[in-house]
Amino acid sequence: MDDIQNKIEKNTQKVLNKLISEERIAVDFYLGSLSNINPSQRYAIEEKFTKIGIDEKNDHLKKLIQFANKFGYEVPFKYKDFEKYASKKMVSKFNGLKNGEDALYYIEKAIESEKDAINSYEEVMKDEYVFDLQPIILNAYYDEIQHLQDLELLYDCVAIGVVLK
Repeated sequence: MDDIQNKIEKNTQKVLNKLISEERIAVDFYLGSLSNINPSQRYAIEEKFTKIGIDEKNDHLKKLIQFANKFGYEVPFKYKDFEKYASKKMVSKFNGLKNGEDALYYIEKAIESEKDAINSYEEVMKDEYVFDLQPIILNAYYDEIQHLQDLELLYDCVAIGVVLK
């Protein structure tokens, strides 16, 4: 029984490190990248990026950290830790962002990010040793699907010159 409990704790810590790190990087992207976007196009995506960033921070990230604190798991707080635990694909995607890019470029990166998040949550849902996290995982998973749909619509609208309010 101790072996199973150790495996549960080890897997849960690993999953928490990964998800907290990826959510923290996503928050930084959504809330921190707006100043890098071509100023003449920023207005087109600012509201949606801010809404998604706040949702990632106040819902997904907060709930994962609360879970970790409640059950005594360590929480990564340093950026170098985020880069260590998050998927290499996600880290490289956001480290390569450039100033002055157009809004569509950032929406494309956001769409890729949401697809990666959906895949991460699907992978975690298959892990039989992190069942205590399932309610948080399911909530975040469905939110990520909604974010993806919102971003795909935003991309189409910005591409044809329509700004959603």
